[in-house]
Amino acid sequence: MTVRFKKYRMSALLDTGSDVTLVNRQVARKYKWQVEPCELQSIAACNGEKLLIDGVTRTSLNCNGKEVATTRYVSSDIGGVILGIDWLTKPGNLWDFGKKRITIADGEWIYLRSHPTDRIPAAGSM
Repeated sequence: MTVRFKKYRMSALLDTGSDVTLVNRQVARKYKWQVEPCELQSIAACNGEKLLIDGVTRTSLNCNGKEVATTRYVSSDIGGVILGIDWLTKPGNLWDFGKKRITIADGEWIYLRSHPTDRIPAAGSM
């Protein structure tokens, strides 16, 4: 899914297997997101490996015209931005797996891609 921060666009992975929302340390630096210390020091990846947590950052991301307050744990052990189940289950968010689309904050449907380079289907074509 494509999200925006100010004038910047970035791809974010929607991951129902991740309990928390994560961002790579370099991405946080690139966008100058303030990273604060947090109690969470590490989390377990699905393969059992430990992912170290450097801190937490809180900013809004724009999702299809909706500003969504987002808390992300910062880790050098992952790539990009991962929107976890904590973010996906916020009130007003609904994921339609069958039609590969999501609505954020009760907004319009956003069609999802399997990979960042996939074309997004035209509205109504699914």
